[in-house]
Amino acid sequence: PVLYPLLLAGVWKLDPHFPQNMVMGVGITVIFGCLALLLTFLMLRRWRGLGDWPALTIVLAVSLFSLFINQSATIGSDVPFMALMLGATWLAERSLANEPGAGAAFGSGLLVGMSVGLRSLGLPVAAGIGLLLLFRRKFRRLFWFCVAGLPLTLLWSWPAVSAVLGPSPSSAYNDAVRSGWTQTV
Repeated sequence: PVLYPLLLAGVWKLDPHFPQNMVMGVGITVIFGCLALLLTFLMLRRWRGLGDWPALTIVLAVSLFSLFINQSATIGSDVPFMALMLGATWLAERSLANEPGAGAAFGSGLLVGMSVGLRSLGLPVAAGIGLLLLFRRKFRRLFWFCVAGLPLTLLWSWPAVSAVLGPSPSSAYNDAVRSGWTQTV
């Protein structure tokens, strides 16, 4: 996935002085970590039987968990992916609740498409949200989800798809590697 390297390339363009630019790179992860905690709170407080205070307690416990602190203080795609995935899930849940209508489904598609650009694990998230909208017969929302998410998903995953589907002139070594890749896929 290429979105996170593109974000880091933007940091490098803004401040090409290493290691001083590491602060800005970690700052991106910290911002996404705060966003992930906020989205976790917003999702948990809507659960039946769970109010604001229990949700806030859970978010506080997660925010103090050493693994979350370590991941939020490093340059890596884990925490940004979590924030985008939670945002896509939160908007999809709002779309199912008939609150903002197709806008939430469109936003969910955008976020899920961006999450695929961060980690290939975004593909099952996209499939899960799409299937949920299909099974709940929210066809108009599914349409807007796909309109927003499918172009980004194809953009980010096109190198892997084209390597599997399309033959290209290469050496015997690359053909052997590709055949192993194809068998794995």
